[in-house]
Amino acid sequence: MNDSSTSRLDMLHFARRIAVQQVEQIDRWIAAEERRETGQAREAAARPPAPDWLIEKGLGGRDPVYVHIGGCHMAGKRSRGVDRDQALRAMTEGIDACPPLSARHGAAGAGLGADRTLDEVHPAIAAAAQRGADTLTLTAPSVPSQEFHVYV
Repeated sequence: MNDSSTSRLDMLHFARRIAVQQVEQIDRWIAAEERRETGQAREAAARPPAPDWLIEKGLGGRDPVYVHIGGCHMAGKRSRGVDRDQALRAMTEGIDACPPLSARHGAAGAGLGADRTLDEVHPAIAAAAQRGADTLTLTAPSVPSQEFHVYV
């Protein structure tokens, strides 16, 4: 370590060159990460917003099977985005809400099948939907302390 041909000053210059190279490498990494994040932000801004409602088609791709809320993890590849009115129309025409939606949102999704319409499940839900309300709070006569928040 104490080589007489290498001065202390030469070793310090060598150490500085190594440190500069490392800082330059870190600067390249930072620039690459900034480019990556900018690209991701640009892609996210260009992506259309996720639909609020989805209608899933059956295996044949023709008949609707379920109505899903946007972002539902149960929505399959055969789902397409629809607006709120189309989703409500589909449910009143007998298309079932997906099972997790039915369980999460009580009466608004639970009994809507081919045998029951939105008006038959609860007239207040149908009226709230026509008014454009987003939620409706119901109480069960048998359990007055229990409230059901129905997402219309």
